[in-house]
Amino acid sequence: MTSIIRPLRRRTAPRKILDTGDLLNRLVEASPVAVALSTRSDARYLAANDEYLNLVGYSRDEMIGYTAWELNVWLSAEDRRRLVRTIRSQNKLHNLELRLRTRSGEIITTLVSAEAVLYRDQECILSMITDITDRKRTEELLQAGYHQLTVASSLARSLAETLEPGQIYEKLSRVIHQVMPHVSEVSVCLYHGTRKEIECVYWEMDQRLVDIRSLPALPLADPGRGTQSEVIHTRQPLLVHNLADRLHTASHIICVEPDEPVSQSGILAPMLADGQVLGVVMVQSLEQNHFTEKDVELLSLLSNTAGIALQNARLFTHLAEAHASQVDAFDRIIEGWGRAMEVRNREMEGHTRRVAEMAVALGQRLGLTDDQLVDLRRGSLLHDIGKMVIPDAILLKPGPLEPQEWEIMQQHPAYALHMLQPFHPSGAIQDVPLCHHERWDGEGYPSGLKGEEIPLFARIFSVVDVWDALTSERPYREAWTSQEAIEYIAMESGRRFDPQVVAQFLPMIVERFQQLQQPTLEPGHKAG
Repeated sequence: MTSIIRPLRRRTAPRKILDTGDLLNRLVEASPVAVALSTRSDARYLAANDEYLNLVGYSRDEMIGYTAWELNVWLSAEDRRRLVRTIRSQNKLHNLELRLRTRSGEIITTLVSAEAVLYRDQECILSMITDITDRKRTEELLQAGYHQLTVASSLARSLAETLEPGQIYEKLSRVIHQVMPHVSEVSVCLYHGTRKEIECVYWEMDQRLVDIRSLPALPLADPGRGTQSEVIHTRQPLLVHNLADRLHTASHIICVEPDEPVSQSGILAPMLADGQVLGVVMVQSLEQNHFTEKDVELLSLLSNTAGIALQNARLFTHLAEAHASQVDAFDRIIEGWGRAMEVRNREMEGHTRRVAEMAVALGQRLGLTDDQLVDLRRGSLLHDIGKMVIPDAILLKPGPLEPQEWEIMQQHPAYALHMLQPFHPSGAIQDVPLCHHERWDGEGYPSGLKGEEIPLFARIFSVVDVWDALTSERPYREAWTSQEAIEYIAMESGRRFDPQVVAQFLPMIVERFQQLQQPTLEPGHKAG
């Protein structure tokens, strides 16, 4: 490229002449940015540097003298017209996002900056192009991950208020149709491990319910056979591109409506809770090869969310029955919930029982009645029940939470209230799960209560909860020493904690751990 290139000026004669020659040619050729020169009228390539040739995959002989249309570079004629319109009106453009097609047929995403120039007295366009395909793919993956998290969180919030299994299946199906277009069937089967049987409990075809009352339970097939059975054995999702081929391995096939079109592809995902397979969710499409690995990930996330809700519904059903029969059974189930939470989150093992026992001891020092102490113990056992609907990706994350993840985590007190509402909770059973993250200075959550606006049960529990958390090891930090923890609680008296509660807590801890030195409360933080 040895001729002089002159920029075009709108409605005026060119006023700037670029000093090109060998120096400009070498600068363009050495540029890490892809550069090409083409005619404005028909997009015929006149020159291109090696970076541009590498980007689109053509040799110089294959490209120079040919138009972009002959080489099929432009993915959209409208994109080319948009570029020309902008050049015509402004003589230049910066960072226009366009998609181009390479010689191999690959579609790449680029940022294009261009300027109108004169080359050998011909109106041309000088283009500088940056490949941002990898960046766009990364953004799409991040967006897809956030979308999945948002969808699962939305489903969890909805299911937190649902204790009826049929409603859980309906809400799950509704969300699946929202995020997976062209799904023809959604079904849910429960697995009865003691009987080794698979029971269909929900089947929706073309968004209308199928009568499943006469469907028999199917025996669990051997590994490697069938679809639902395979998912139960492996505890992994199964992507089936061609259902007809896969069903040849099935021992039993149920055809409900033989006159309806036959599904061609599907995904099956296990419903997992507390390490157990509760059942299998299956979605189907009338098209072969319809689903992708992203669909598999999304359905797995939704199925597990529904599995946790189903497990919660079962637990709450047991709770209602036990509460109607005897208080003792009610207390055992509450403890079971605490253990279930600890099984799900291993780093919290023993936490629920420890804080419940310590809260009762502190309540005794504060003069609570026997009935109030029983109430406080139950509320303490239930304090983190709302976390049962927090997705594992957030609850079990080993490092710090992102802002949007922390926002979801902070909703667990509200989830707890929704989960307990069917039982008309009162006293500590309501106050501790809902308010144990409130602060004496009003800087807590979820309601920003201050001072004695915070229920006494929650003020008592928040102190022992923080004590146990600080003195327990976590994946992201070592446990504090008892002396460090007691000094922190003394320091936070009047800020985070009720001073009167702290004034009773400090001597109680010193009595339990006689090697400790009781901190002196600062004058401004003493109970008065």
